Amino acid sequence: MTGVRRGLAAVVLVMVAGLSACDDEAEPPRVDLPAAGDLFTCDRTFTRASEPPADLVEQGGISEWAGGYVGDGYVVRRAASSPLGLIALVSGDVARARTELVPRGVSVVAPWQDPQGDANPFAQVTEVVAQRLAPVAREVRREVRGLEGGYDVVPWVAGGAVVVQWRAPVPGVVQALAGERADRVRVILEEVPLSRHQVDRAAAAIEEADDLGVEVTATSGCAGGTGLVVGVPPDTEIDDRPALQERLAGVAGVPVLVVPLEAAAAPGP
Repeated sequence: MTGVRRGLAAVVLVMVAGLSACDDEAEPPRVDLPAAGDLFTCDRTFTRASEPPADLVEQGGISEWAGGYVGDGYVVRRAASSPLGLIALVSGDVARARTELVPRGVSVVAPWQDPQGDANPFAQVTEVVAQRLAPVAREVRREVRGLEGGYDVVPWVAGGAVVVQWRAPVPGVVQALAGERADRVRVILEEVPLSRHQVDRAAAAIEEADDLGVEVTATSGCAGGTGLVVGVPPDTEIDDRPALQERLAGVAGVPVLVVPLEAAAAPGP
């Protein structure tokens, strides 16, 4: 099958470059396919719930005085709880604010940006958390590069954590990465059924098949490492979705979710 471009389906959070070569298994993937008639849904696990910070009450108390606080050359424009502790967004002298506020219980001090148009100021808090997760995610990717069984390394903003998805057995060096860092960013290990290598191989099997009975517009891994997303044109008539997914799963060797998805635009030069 030619012209099929492996892209990111809408259900995928973050596909991390560099993990696709984490293992070079010679054997085909061995996973349990859904029973006949069952509908595989590509569910993920770790984003279903985000536990509130243990010190939420304490953060609320700090926020009462920090919100609107006027310091020496700065003003706290917003104070908000987060999994990383209370975040204070300030205008003015950020360095001075950090010196004064951190000893008083504020975890993160960042510059305030005036919202443009209808932008939600709380989005700035989310961005601050994302910025704290990014270097930890990069560090983790460096540590696991070249190890067999890796699927993805996902910054989980709502949980204030970096999730390392790995197919069992998980190497000891990967297990050792789990835990909370000094800046309160957590590294969470999530075992998943498939490695990135297995999913890439399943996608190749779909793309190279001669006759699937449907046009395939794109393929990508499920965000939870549970199977393969196969895109078909939105106007495709599917009378029996479980049967179609079962048939494609037989080709791919892994569970398959079929979704309506326009073909991705060809990459530029």
